[in-house]
Amino acid sequence: MTMETLLQDIRFALRMLVKSPWFSAAVVLVMAVGIGATTATFSVVDALLLRPLPYRAPERLVAVLGRPFSARDFHAIREGASCFEALTARSGVLVTLLEGDTPERVWSFKVSPAYFQVLDGKPLLGRTFSRDDGAPGADHVTVLTYDLWQRRFGSDPRIVGRNINLSGKPFTVIGVMPKDHIDAGFAPLWTPSDYEEAQEPNGSRLMIVGRLKPGVDVAAANTEVAALVQRIAAERGDTNANVRARVIPLHESWTKDVRPATLMLFVAIVLLLLIACANVANLLLARATSRQMEIAIRAALGATPARVVRQLLTEGAVLGLAAGALGLLLAMWGVDLLVAGLGWNIPHAHARPLQKAGH
Repeated sequence: MTMETLLQDIRFALRMLVKSPWFSAAVVLVMAVGIGATTATFSVVDALLLRPLPYRAPERLVAVLGRPFSARDFHAIREGASCFEALTARSGVLVTLLEGDTPERVWSFKVSPAYFQVLDGKPLLGRTFSRDDGAPGADHVTVLTYDLWQRRFGSDPRIVGRNINLSGKPFTVIGVMPKDHIDAGFAPLWTPSDYEEAQEPNGSRLMIVGRLKPGVDVAAANTEVAALVQRIAAERGDTNANVRARVIPLHESWTKDVRPATLMLFVAIVLLLLIACANVANLLLARATSRQMEIAIRAALGATPARVVRQLLTEGAVLGLAAGALGLLLAMWGVDLLVAGLGWNIPHAHARPLQKAGH
């Protein structure tokens, strides 16, 4: 088949489809909805469940789950567990960002100074927390997400060293994380805490994150930490029957709440695509039946069966390309909708404020 013949088939296909605008629009719309929904959902599933976390050796990153851990628990686990190369902790607190004319209530993650070192997070501007940050008497400092830096500070390259007001206290911005840095939750900024030194038994409820030593697997770490936490509880006389701890991959910890809903949604969307394909097939069969006279005339004028089939396939390809283009546009909008609905920052989806002040 020459290029000239192909162009003739395409031109004829376009003329036939323009002659039946309602049929063409129905096929394109049905297929576009199925393609867009499936593409958007698979994009979220891929980013959320299939891709590893974008950190160095992500398989060695784990979370310690169990009862709400205090700063004292974190200190005991950090000192007593030999399976970790490094251990860090995080808790969330609402603060009021008093910058410009519009105060804003946002989540701030209070983290131990080693947090970004454990996650292997490299800043876009400035630096992350050092060992001295967060210690008693140290200056108040903060690290911003790329989204907050762009949205509230106009991507000001001179932001490092500037003071910002958080709940009435001045904090010096020491760094900005890059656009692709992800963290579980919607916290636009981080501040350091002295969890490393805290010993109070009733401290903040912490999420504990660790990086395993090379050669240590999750199962071995789980066994060691579970035994350690029970021993700590016994030494303190803690009679709580729910004194448990388990170590799981960090990726699993971050996605466990949305994994079932995401997979169920993906299955439902695949079924929607199959229904769309069945509906389009019925539409095409009905149209082929109505074109029997046209096909018979073309055969009488010398068109071979292969030529007729090729023309019909060309018409289907044109419809498919139009549906695919529209479906991709719908998918781009659908990904943002799914990210917002799942309530988790999918990789490459940026942190955002929890709510406006006063709302």
